[in-house]
Amino acid sequence: MVGEEYCAEMTAAGGTAPYQWAHDTPLPAGLELDPLPVTDRAAIRGVPARTDSPACTIRVTDSTGRTGSYQLSVHINPPLGITTRDLPKGTAGKPYKTTLNAAGGAGPYTWTAPGAPDGLSVDANTGVITGTPATVGTPFTVRVADSAGHAAEGNLTITVRPAHWWDRFSHIGTWLALLALVLPAFGSLWILSYSLATPGSHLSYLGTGMLTAIAAFLSGCVLGFLFGIPRVVSSGQLRHDKATTGTYVPSTNLAEVSDWLTKLLLGAGLVQLTHLGEPIGHLIDSIAAGLTPATAPSVPSSAAKVIAGSILFGYAAIGLLNAYVVTTVWYQQKLSNLTPP
Repeated sequence: MVGEEYCAEMTAAGGTAPYQWAHDTPLPAGLELDPLPVTDRAAIRGVPARTDSPACTIRVTDSTGRTGSYQLSVHINPPLGITTRDLPKGTAGKPYKTTLNAAGGAGPYTWTAPGAPDGLSVDANTGVITGTPATVGTPFTVRVADSAGHAAEGNLTITVRPAHWWDRFSHIGTWLALLALVLPAFGSLWILSYSLATPGSHLSYLGTGMLTAIAAFLSGCVLGFLFGIPRVVSSGQLRHDKATTGTYVPSTNLAEVSDWLTKLLLGAGLVQLTHLGEPIGHLIDSIAAGLTPATAPSVPSSAAKVIAGSILFGYAAIGLLNAYVVTTVWYQQKLSNLTPP
């Protein structure tokens, strides 16, 4: 390693002692060839000044003048050091995760972090700091060691601030709850308002509107799931390949079917897009008929058509977004936390 004392011995065999050692090409900067008192040995020693590792030829000559040579190179690592200078801020009571980085030396590295804030710990192999900070962070020492016994230290600080009520809106679960509950609830209030404001059977209007909303929502969920199904669970099971990687290896059979089905539906929908207006119009008219007073003319009112179309498209869009977000974000995050048995 640059800046660290280096010594490597070489031994000659055959010929007739004593031996003379020399190098035909320059050694790395900072290193020199040093014959040892034992005549059949020599050493390359010194303090490397740079990381360049040129190949060099060592030549040995015995007392009769016969020579032998050997080409070698010394791999010089840069100095080991911690490259992480600043750590992300944390929030008290909130999960925290960040990764420490180092450079130089000879990997792999081993990490320790004595004095880390309460609730946090560092993974010795990966340098990942995880946990839930409980108190305000103070400076602590991070130490990394490489496989050759080199070590480096650094002082870091994790600033931990108190939790606030608005922090809840930075969590994916909050937005999932808003998407899954608040929007459908808001739509339900709209349906209820229309049902009560329209003369006729209020319960009939409410039932028609809610059943349409549920059907559209579930249809949107199916479509959103087809677009967002995570490949890691597409087979319906996780296989643990202990003989190779030691991690979960998913089967992709259903993923391929899902991709094919999604592309087929999308392609068919685009091809038939110009022909979908009429059946969708009939569907809206049928729903609007259930939202129109029985004493009214047989043609549904404009208000009933508007509310029918809004329920149909609005809840289908909400269902699609819900299923897509859940399958691509939340569910996939849960799967990433699975560990092999």
